[in-house]
Amino acid sequence: MKVYESSLTGAAVRYPEIGQGRLSVTVPENPADNSPVVLALHGSGRGIADYHTVPFYMRQRDLCLEYGYTFAVLQNGPDTYGTEEGLHNTILAAEELLTRWTSQRSLVLWATSAGGVCAFRYAAGNMEKVRGIIGTFPVVDLLNVFPILASCRAAYGYTEEDYELFAEQIQGKNPAVFLPCLRKIPMYIAHGTADRAVPYRENALLLSNKAGAHLCPVEDGVHGTKDFRYYDHAPHDALQLLRKHIHVQK
Repeated sequence: MKVYESSLTGAAVRYPEIGQGRLSVTVPENPADNSPVVLALHGSGRGIADYHTVPFYMRQRDLCLEYGYTFAVLQNGPDTYGTEEGLHNTILAAEELLTRWTSQRSLVLWATSAGGVCAFRYAAGNMEKVRGIIGTFPVVDLLNVFPILASCRAAYGYTEEDYELFAEQIQGKNPAVFLPCLRKIPMYIAHGTADRAVPYRENALLLSNKAGAHLCPVEDGVHGTKDFRYYDHAPHDALQLLRKHIHVQK
């Protein structure tokens, strides 16, 4: 496999110390013909390095490469929580990938945790470019996780006491309110039933009920990187569907 890295011209860099606005692209040895590119949108506190050094995230990359798909990661810092800067960077990354790395002009988004917000926001505004979404305990309802996760509050610059202000700021931007418009995009979501950071009922079940997502519950699964059961079903189902759709043999 070959790895390419570049900086996105025009990226909003609010967190220069963690290299926000970089894009890493890994190309398989035997690329699948006419295939989309998989764009990974990382969780809070994660980034490009994790997809090359942390086994849980490396598994996402390696699965895609096994199926012959080019795999990209956007370094989006705390803005992976779907801030305006984060969405802006995702749009820039997507356009670079669509222009340089796939003839199909289509993407698959693989969102983990906080990266779910950017994924759903991007997909809602770019339906024609998103072939599918894979989720690993993705955040869907910002209002639900705001009181739970300090990282969410920090990304938007609020404290626990600012819930009402936060709710006002994100009106129309919280994926939970526009999920029905994503029903046309195939979604495969793996989520732990014992997840306390991103609660299963208020996030995963919401995706299933409102957006028609194919949900693969991980019984007693928590929010973390030690449980590889998250890769037992949902990612394979999604990648196999794509392979069937584009008539490519592994």
